[in-house]
Amino acid sequence: MKPKALFVFALFFLPLFLTACSVSSTLSSLPIVGKFFNSKNDGGVGSSPVTITYWGLFEGSDIYDPINSLYVENNPNITIAYEKKDFDSLLEYKDIVLTRLAQGTAPDVITVHVSWLPEIYKYLLPASPAVFNSEEFKSQFYPSAAKACVIDGSVYCAPPSYDGLVLLYNKDLFRVSGITTPPKDWEDFRQLAVDLTKKDANGKIQISGAAIGSFANVAFASDILGLMFSQSNVSIPDDFNTIAAADALSFYVGFVKTDKVWDKDMPYSSIAFSQGKVGMMFGTSWMIWDIYKSNTALKDSIGVAPVPQVPVLEGEGLTNSNWASYWVLAVPKNSSQQTIAWDFIKYMVSSDTQLYRYSTQSQYRPFGQAYSLVDLEQSLLSNDFLSPVTLGAKTAVTSVIADRSGNDIYVEVLYKAIDSVLSGGSSSSALLNAKSAMQTLSK
Repeated sequence: MKPKALFVFALFFLPLFLTACSVSSTLSSLPIVGKFFNSKNDGGVGSSPVTITYWGLFEGSDIYDPINSLYVENNPNITIAYEKKDFDSLLEYKDIVLTRLAQGTAPDVITVHVSWLPEIYKYLLPASPAVFNSEEFKSQFYPSAAKACVIDGSVYCAPPSYDGLVLLYNKDLFRVSGITTPPKDWEDFRQLAVDLTKKDANGKIQISGAAIGSFANVAFASDILGLMFSQSNVSIPDDFNTIAAADALSFYVGFVKTDKVWDKDMPYSSIAFSQGKVGMMFGTSWMIWDIYKSNTALKDSIGVAPVPQVPVLEGEGLTNSNWASYWVLAVPKNSSQQTIAWDFIKYMVSSDTQLYRYSTQSQYRPFGQAYSLVDLEQSLLSNDFLSPVTLGAKTAVTSVIADRSGNDIYVEVLYKAIDSVLSGGSSSSALLNAKSAMQTLSK
């Protein structure tokens, strides 16, 4: 099967009748928090003075102090010692977590990437059925969380929020080119990328239609490939020796090799997008925050849409396969406060806390984190930025090739595969090498 044959589809358009949502920053405005925060804890956590150590990422005390304080108000014997971990890289953070877990010196509650669970669950303590029943957990949270967190019938982690890959596009560049809607399939995406690309007299790209096709200067390059693999039913890395996998990789690098809408001389994709030099790119909700922060004038020009899909091989229509990447909370086996630690996690992932967290975060940026609970999905459908994130959550998968997750050794394998094809090698050979390398790393 030729590379582009896999990605030729019928046009499918999902209208974005979305308006920005506004969430009040006061606790009293949240309709259901009272039933959680106004009652004392009855989870059997005891009355003796206890300190829970908690490692988090990305968010500081301005966000978590109010959230943690509400738990303490209802459990006055408990102190939450929250520490935002700052490292040079998430790989370094993952190495520290793995070392501390193996040594039995990890904190009571740790933040880990959802893709780490197969590697670390042996060091974790599952929740008791009284805290999280596995079947109820599967119905409450999105499938990617259920698949990762529920192991052998027990719940080993829980997500306080959700994030996943979406398509970002520049509304102004679309309008100038007479484009009214974002693409819904990969062939339309490719054609729009070509149409939006502008070059000078020497062939140098001035405006890129899409930031895709290379690795070093493309945010979430491995996730984009992971998405394509998922949409083609390619298991990572077991099916890397298939035609479908080779077609997906060839299609990806074709944006540089054939269509020439992107090249190695372009700035990093999120930087180029914030400068108005890119028509489309892929990212997660937190990358939208970063782009907005770097150029606030671009806020009204940022469009967000679901990721493109591929055709259903048998029948009409498109696939509905998406890509997730987010962080979860877990309790190490070494914790001396296991019962309280899991009680605190249950509080952190509850609907009341997620609503309050969103409200608190929205005081500092245009929107908070997407909710991880299925029941809260509807509350974000009017949010232009987050509705595409949650719309894909029910059909999203993830794996160790997720970028920005500390999985650098696996991501580097795909880096080498992309580089090999860009240098003239075949996609089939590059993926055979990638399969062997990943299988070796997983042993």
